[in-house]
Amino acid sequence: MLNAIPLIGWILSFIIAASLSIPFYFLWNGLAPTYFYWLPKVYLDIPFWHCVGLFMLLPMVKFLIYPSTLSSSSSEA
Repeated sequence: MLNAIPLIGWILSFIIAASLSIPFYFLWNGLAPTYFYWLPKVYLDIPFWHCVGLFMLLPMVKFLIYPSTLSSSSSEA
């Protein structure tokens, strides 16, 4: 998890989130009005920086739900 590294990790996490958000932003805003027409209008036109925030938030939430992915405790008898 890059967010655990204080400054370099935060910058790398932001760069990765921003680069992943570019295709997601164009695909979502292009296809959502056609295929997800039943969603409220606020979800059909998501701003770019909200996409970046979502991509930065997802790994943090995943780590909170599944914290055992970084702990490597071995129980040898």
